Amino acid sequence: MRYWIIGLCYFIGWWAATAAVDVIVINQPTPNQKVVNRQVLAIQYTIIGAQTINPPINALYPSSMDATFHWQQRQTPSTSFNISGLSNLNTDPYPAGIQNQIYTAHWKLPNCHFFARYKPTDWDFTLVFELKYPINPNNLPTQPPIRIPLAIEPVGNDITPKCT
Repeated sequence: MRYWIIGLCYFIGWWAATAAVDVIVINQPTPNQKVVNRQVLAIQYTIIGAQTINPPINALYPSSMDATFHWQQRQTPSTSFNISGLSNLNTDPYPAGIQNQIYTAHWKLPNCHFFARYKPTDWDFTLVFELKYPINPNNLPTQPPIRIPLAIEPVGNDITPKCT
């Protein structure tokens, strides 16, 4: 029985060390943040330092990250579209992972004509952050895509033919 408990302790320690840990956190925009057409959106994200987590982890950091603007029809969820927002965002951790590293990027939302066609009352809008990983020979866990829903302010019907 004693050896079984020791084996279980080793297994739990191994599992805790290899369990998925999110190494990237999106600070801005916040989920369901209200935004308007043509707004320059500040995108701020934190790369978590491996040594800042207790106990420290053996993290696999992505080599870069892409942000995609995704919209999905509410009535027909199978109808969705994407446009590339930002590519190859920096995901370098702080040297030796001794502290967190914060990065900021900016992206301009589509104009009012876009939101007049894809009305915020009929569509859901999300920023999707896709992490790009190097070769992973040790099969370390990777972080899934990060989805941040946005609340787009409705566009008035008087915008055609020009936006203000």
